[in-house]
Amino acid sequence: MQGDILALTPKLREIFGSGHDFYDPKYLAFIVTTQNCDLVRRQNGKCDADYINLAGVMTLHTILPSLFDIVCERVCENGLVGAYLKSSYPEAVRLVEHIINQNAWKIGLFYLHNDVGAGIDEPAVALLRICANVRLTKKNYRILTKARRGRLSDLFQAKLGWTVGNLYSRIGTPDWGDINEKDIKIKVKLIEDFLDPSEYKWIPNSWIREARKKGVEFEKLSLDSVMQELEQYKPTPFYKDVVRHFKNLLNKHFPQINTDELSEFEKILHEDLFIKDIKSRRELKS
Repeated sequence: MQGDILALTPKLREIFGSGHDFYDPKYLAFIVTTQNCDLVRRQNGKCDADYINLAGVMTLHTILPSLFDIVCERVCENGLVGAYLKSSYPEAVRLVEHIINQNAWKIGLFYLHNDVGAGIDEPAVALLRICANVRLTKKNYRILTKARRGRLSDLFQAKLGWTVGNLYSRIGTPDWGDINEKDIKIKVKLIEDFLDPSEYKWIPNSWIREARKKGVEFEKLSLDSVMQELEQYKPTPFYKDVVRHFKNLLNKHFPQINTDELSEFEKILHEDLFIKDIKSRRELKS
């Protein structure tokens, strides 16, 4: 049925053949995209469809780097793969949220949450634009049936069918948290996991600007060391310059104030809402 999830069994591997893209182990599984009405076996044992369409399934972690390269601004064009300007982070969050909420239909992605029983042991996506046609002989039908490991629920079967039929319109399925508010925490955790700083580096724009002024060659840096290398070039936070300026003004116009009083005034400034607002605004822009 449409929405059936198939494992790459040895027999299914034989159908594809060693030269086929789907022979590649990067594909976790496959999902049936052919309509149910075309797959019903008639009295003669045959289906209306001569071929069945299978879309490849990959882990979301596998394809995210190429997607981030599209929506996020890289630190440099050549080398340092996985390092992006921190200002691009909201775009990365938005992309992942679109995918897990089944709203990435424009780019032909269909999200599959991890289900070990269905052979999906980590979050994945079906690549609806990457499909294979398998001839529905009786032998192949048996092989496909034995390869089945799971099936989408009715609502998501409908979403899959609609998405395959029309990638440029829209059908509504519930977002994470629409039905159960507790799912919002799961969604936030999923997004944080996909944007794991051990895999991707989100570098403040201000660090990049200062490092470029000093002639740093980003192409020669490794992803593992880039944060440590660039931290030495990070400028003094703007809010600290503001605090220092007020402190100097006070000291200049009221020289009778002693050191302890100046220190106390500095602490008050750091806790002031105006200074905190400056700090938060600058962090968003950095």
